[in-house]
Parts: sequence; structure tokens; C-alpha cells
Amino acid sequence: MSINGLNRNSTAFTRITGRAIQPAVATASNEDASYPVPGSRTAYLYTGSEPNAITIAGVGTVQYVQRSRVIRGSVDPAGVSVDVLCIAGGGGGTAGHGFGSGGGGGAGGFRNLTSVPLPAGDYTITVGGGGQGGPPSLTSPTRAFPGGDSSVGSVVVGSGGGSAAQFGGPPATNWGQPGGSGGGTPGDGGPGQLVTAGAAVVSPDGLSPTTQGNPGGRGYHSVGGDNGRRSGAGGGGYGGAGGDSPSPYTNAGPAGTGTPTPLVPPSYGTPGPSPGRWFAGGGGAGSPGSDTPGGAGGGGDGGGTNPGTVNTGGGGGGQGYGSGSAGGAGGSGIVVVFIPD
Repeated sequence: MSINGLNRNSTAFTRITGRAIQPAVATASNEDASYPVPGSRTAYLYTGSEPNAITIAGVGTVQYVQRSRVIRGSVDPAGVSVDVLCIAGGGGGTAGHGFGSGGGGGAGGFRNLTSVPLPAGDYTITVGGGGQGGPPSLTSPTRAFPGGDSSVGSVVVGSGGGSAAQFGGPPATNWGQPGGSGGGTPGDGGPGQLVTAGAAVVSPDGLSPTTQGNPGGRGYHSVGGDNGRRSGAGGGGYGGAGGDSPSPYTNAGPAGTGTPTPLVPPSYGTPGPSPGRWFAGGGGAGSPGSDTPGGAGGGGDGGGTNPGTVNTGGGGGGQGYGSGSAGGAGGSGIVVVFIPD
């Protein structure tokens, strides 16, 4: 605020003019659920994208004329701090085919942030969809599909979960696809080694901490005729990385676990090994031996066309060995904005 060219705070403006500068106000619309939470806040939960769902009305500059003096007060920045839970869509699991096993999709990026400043303006809520599971085809596309990003405007961004190629694909250094959590790679024929899985990427929003997940596990590509060791690996979850297919590579690698949050109603998320509702689990994988279940937090089980749970960001399950069927789709994401009362 300035008074005749001098900088003053809002207290000085009120003392001189007798008028208060009102803080910015946040409102939400078209939410799927709203409910009070501790800390004098209201949660607004979204399971689908909504344009201009959050509005921050800032006062900006207030002008007051007193005996020919122009006195100006301003709110700088004219905004509100909110807490945000933002989970992207999970990646799809890869298919099984005549001589291969599917890898699990990576969980969608998990962002749980406090005191996020939202300047005055309108903010679109985007909820990422789950990636499609890999098709049972030897022709293009030979990858499962990544999950979609979730976001609050461009201020908070969760990256979609990664997936992987499935067969007849790229060199061993480029099978896994990165994402919020990386996809686990399938089991197939090849060089007789574990192949590179999908990495976890940092969030592009730059808000600390920028980590939003973990890498996927590595499936085994056996040499020709050694089909019993073509085991896939689990997708990464927010709470842990996907595991490699364990030697002697006859069984699938485990899925990465998700994580709990206490501030979501029981109709969302999944149960887990500890209290709270769980989200962002990696997809399980298939193998000639034992398939692996999806990670706690909505990951789809390996060994079938098992999708990640809706609105958890869970990765899709990888198909079983020799199934000739598609992998499971990833679970869609969710966004919750906690606004001060």
C-alpha cells in the first residue's frame, strides 16, 4: 500500500482511513463432494475435470480520498493459500501374448501439498484418466498407454503414470515408460537379461517436494526357447518402487505400494495395511509361474485384464503369460482442494 508515495502496510491504511482491506476470498463449484476437515477448512473433491472450478476473488487496490490526498491500499499478493491433494491417472498394464507376460502400469503422480498460494483468478480442475492397457497385437501400437495428468490450473500438477512396451518393441534400454511412477516391464524373448523399466519423473510444477512416485520393476527377457523365465515386473507406486522379477525369473516382480491419506471419505480410495484411504498403488504383473497382486492403493492385479481402481491413480495389471489378451487400464485420478473457512 502507498500513502502519498510512501509505503505503508494495511494496518496503517486502516488507521488513517478507518476502513479495512478485506482479504481475498476462495470459492469452489461443481465439486463431487464437499465436507469439513480439521483446521477450519472445507474439502472440495473432484473426480472429473471442471473448468473454472476454483475462483479466488482478490480485492487488489483500494483507493480512498481524504482532504484531497489519495490514499491507496492493496492486497499483495491478492490470493489465498490452500492445501491440495492431486493424483494423476495410472498407466496401463501391458498385454500377454503367445510367449510373453505383461508388466504392471505405474501409479499416477501423487501430490499432497500444504499452503499452496493461489493468486486471484479462476482455476480449472483437471482429473487425469487412466491409460489404456496394451493391446494383444504384434503390430503398432506395441505399448500400453500412460495415464493422464491431473492439475489445479498450472499451479499443481501430478504427472500420469508410466507404462511400457510389450513385445516386438524397442532395444532393451527403452522398454519402460516414465511417469509419475514408472511402468514395470514385461517378460519376453530377447537378450537373456532384465530390461530397463520406467523411471519416476519429478512434477513440472516445481513445488517442493517435487517427487511424486517411484520407478517400475524390470521384467526378464530370456533367450529363445527359455520361455518359462519370461516374467513381467510390477509398476511403481507412490509408497515404493516396483520390484524386479526375482531370479530364476519364473515369477513376476511385485508392484509398488501406494500411500494413505486420512482426509478422504471412505467411498474413495481403497483399504490398505494401515488406517486411512489408500491411493497411487502400482499395477501387478504376469509370469509363467506366480503373478503378483496390485499395490495397495488401487493397483490392478497381474495375470488378467485387471484395471486400476477408479479415482485412485492405481496402475493397471499386466496380463498373464501366453494369454493373448490386453493388459488392464490404469485407474483415473482425483483432486481435492482444502479451502480455509
